[in-house]
Amino acid sequence: MTGEVLSPKPAYHDDINVVAFSNDGKHALIGTNDDIADLLDPITGKRLHRLPQGNAVFSATFSQDSRFALTGSEDHTAKIWDTNTGVQQGSAFTQTAPISDAEFSPDATRVLTSSYDHTARVWDAHTGQALTHLLQHSAPLIDGGFSSDASLVFTRGRDLSIRVWSAVTGEAVMLPIHYTTNLNGAQFSPTDPVLLVTIGSTAEILDMPPSDLAPGWLADLAEFSGSRSRFAQFGPPDSSGIEKLRANLLASQADDLWTRFGKWYFLAPSQRAVSPWSKLSMEQYIDQLIASNTKESLSYARKIAFEHPAWMVKIDAAQKALSARISLTH
Repeated sequence: MTGEVLSPKPAYHDDINVVAFSNDGKHALIGTNDDIADLLDPITGKRLHRLPQGNAVFSATFSQDSRFALTGSEDHTAKIWDTNTGVQQGSAFTQTAPISDAEFSPDATRVLTSSYDHTARVWDAHTGQALTHLLQHSAPLIDGGFSSDASLVFTRGRDLSIRVWSAVTGEAVMLPIHYTTNLNGAQFSPTDPVLLVTIGSTAEILDMPPSDLAPGWLADLAEFSGSRSRFAQFGPPDSSGIEKLRANLLASQADDLWTRFGKWYFLAPSQRAVSPWSKLSMEQYIDQLIASNTKESLSYARKIAFEHPAWMVKIDAAQKALSARISLTH
């Protein structure tokens, strides 16, 4: 690797807003304020196709199989293009203000558009028909994206909120995530039902609710869980029924998300993963926090390991060693 420029620099009259590579490496996509997007050969820099929009191009991406490109524009539209021919596919997806972001679902059968008109929408990529009602914020939208199974979408707005919706019904599936700084972002995991949210100097990974219809036993489990709070306003539930549910779930061979959640709930804390969908055990997570060996990581390890004496012994030793090392440097 020499770092040498491989191709001539493409030049435009106005600014470049967005760039993207196709997954197969055969195309580069450049969106500009010149009212066009260019499909280029990333090795030679040769323009393969020019994709005209009616105004500046704010968003440009590829389908996972690299067959299609998707652009979003200040002209209020998003368009799909065949990467081999440069021909627009179907009709444009139209909102009432500029499209700030447009994203394919993982299988490219759906498109999510986010707009300055304070709304987002899920569309059928083939027919151009809207699949959901407008997903409403109280300010212009920045971007959004699909979950790995395309059952959920997130939207991020200038109203300082991130919202998660059903990609099928358009209903909100959780309360908005509010933040106080413009330094933020969100991204779904490409494999698991989790959402990474960054806010300022912090980051959180949030479990997403399963999209399948909730089983009947979930209400019983919720009542049981509520009864264990010291603020519970009702009497204890039927213990025999809960014990039967516990036995049935732990013995079940099903691997749907609700069953995985139920099993996770009833496992002993020392046997649990860090979340119902994770393969990382709590003990492995504690060991990772100890290996990080900072005041913050060890303090957090202590907070979540207080019920496990063997884990606390390791954390105590790590904290004492870290304190001694800090004392020697001052």
